[in-house]
Amino acid sequence: MVIGPALALQHSDKPHRNTVMTMIFMGIGLGVVFSAVIMPLLLQFSLSVTWLAIGSLSLAISGLMIIALKRLPVIPRAIVSSDASAPVATGAVWLVISAYALDAAGFIPHTIFWVDYLVRELYFTPPQALWFWFAFGGGCLSGPLMAKWLVSRFSWHRALWVAYALKAAAILLPVLTAQPLWLFCSAFIVGAMTPGIVALTAGRIAELVGTTLHSYYWGKATAGFALLQAIAGGVMAYYYQHVAEYIPLFITATLLMLFALLCISLSPFFHSKSVKQSC
Repeated sequence: MVIGPALALQHSDKPHRNTVMTMIFMGIGLGVVFSAVIMPLLLQFSLSVTWLAIGSLSLAISGLMIIALKRLPVIPRAIVSSDASAPVATGAVWLVISAYALDAAGFIPHTIFWVDYLVRELYFTPPQALWFWFAFGGGCLSGPLMAKWLVSRFSWHRALWVAYALKAAAILLPVLTAQPLWLFCSAFIVGAMTPGIVALTAGRIAELVGTTLHSYYWGKATAGFALLQAIAGGVMAYYYQHVAEYIPLFITATLLMLFALLCISLSPFFHSKSVKQSC
């Protein structure tokens, strides 16, 4: 999650970097679709068979990855460090990283609690609720394609802003309506913007700090993402255990996404200040 994007970025020509940075995260969508379609079929056999299948698939993919890595050419150090002197917009980068961490907490209701919310509070049957999880997975699969389209039409900053705005609106939808069509749209959009924001954040950080420093700042972003998601997941689970109502969680998640959107909106101003100070 940290080294992979940085490595792909270093081995990509500048004209193709936008495409690489958006498409590299399609694996997230494939994993969600796999969990929605294949996992229920495997669980019909046994939990042991399911774990064996997942482990075997992971081992096979790891083997293919090792073979592919051995075929990559070694990049001379002089080329790798060619943009090391680029000005680092520290304030802007940390605002983007902060927004990314808030996003990690913002979509928790649509992942950990989504199916349970549909079954427990809206009285969908488990097979019916699975279709909404499949919508989330379908969105995840198409998210990098949407991110690529946004980057081709706008700047990295503007594309990231649009992605956060769409995701915030989609997270709010279950608060406003329980109609299946809108819930399906909500799941699809949140699913699409989940890897979409990952890809756009990685690209935006690369734009701000260059390819050499990208792995450092992207590592910080990933650590913040994981930490806040773990904390928020525990807090939300504790809240539901005592209140047993999901709607307040969706409202809280929407507010978190709006704060993230504010961070993204402010980042260009801090970018300008950082660049001026470095000159």
